[in-house]
Amino acid sequence: MAGLALALLVALGLNGMGPLDLRQPVARQALMGALDNYGKAPAVHVKGAFSRDGHVFQLDVTIDRDGDSQGTVVSDGRRVEYRYVGSRAYALAGQDYWAGQGRLAPFLGGKWVTSTDELTDLTTPSLSRALALLDVARPGSTFDRVSRSARVGGVPATVLSDRYGDLYVSTTAPRRFLRMVSSPSYRTADGITDVNVDLDFPAALTVQVPSPLVSTDDPTTLPAQYVVDEASLKHAGDCDTGSTCTISVAVVNQRGPQVGPASAEVHLVREDGGDLGRCTAPIGPAGHGQRLTVSCTVSGAAWVAFTRVGGRYRAEVTVHNPLYDG
Repeated sequence: MAGLALALLVALGLNGMGPLDLRQPVARQALMGALDNYGKAPAVHVKGAFSRDGHVFQLDVTIDRDGDSQGTVVSDGRRVEYRYVGSRAYALAGQDYWAGQGRLAPFLGGKWVTSTDELTDLTTPSLSRALALLDVARPGSTFDRVSRSARVGGVPATVLSDRYGDLYVSTTAPRRFLRMVSSPSYRTADGITDVNVDLDFPAALTVQVPSPLVSTDDPTTLPAQYVVDEASLKHAGDCDTGSTCTISVAVVNQRGPQVGPASAEVHLVREDGGDLGRCTAPIGPAGHGQRLTVSCTVSGAAWVAFTRVGGRYRAEVTVHNPLYDG
């Protein structure tokens, strides 16, 4: 009877159902080895997907142990190449990615851009949440059950399982994490679910700040935007004596390089608001902070009729910046 009882206990242990589960030490050693090598790795390459608050992130990124990273991410159907270096994110994407920048989106599309407001998801702290299962990986406490054997990319693996999901660990030295898959019920406090990523461990990564670069925080890199210097407005002599009126005014570029046409529209108006005619002067190009003086001449029947009777009038100048005008 004693022998039968012992045999029964051993059987229960081998089935993972009793206190003599012989696979628990195997699971603990596998997890300890994988965690140790993960901590020593110069970089980790992560490929797969995870969700945050219902938004799916498909990623193919490499993360350096110092916190820099780079790769590609697809989120909400928008693909972006990114780099994260020195605690700042840089992105190269189509104009659809920059929809939040309004009329600047076509300008930003296809360029390397950095932006304080737009790139909060493209950081190492954000994207490394694909590895959130490691937060609960504690040898001897979690992932302490060897559920099955598998192969990942041709590499033999032991699958360590618990209620959080599965960790695939290589069976040969050095022990490495090969895959992480969360359980259907898994959800972190910050909304991470549906983790399914493969890992490998390349050599150290060096991430470079891209160049040339547009920064939404640096006006000198954004398209030119001209404003009128009202104090500079001048009426030429023909306004007093002729059938035309030439107006000149200085404009200042508050931003960067010229992209597309800009113009200054002059509107002459009687004191009572009556229209006396309009003219338009092209603007540019001018560098950041530079002034340009532009001029144009109003003519036509309304102005001619006004000069015959005289009176008071004013010139109103409107600058048209196509990339910024609503």
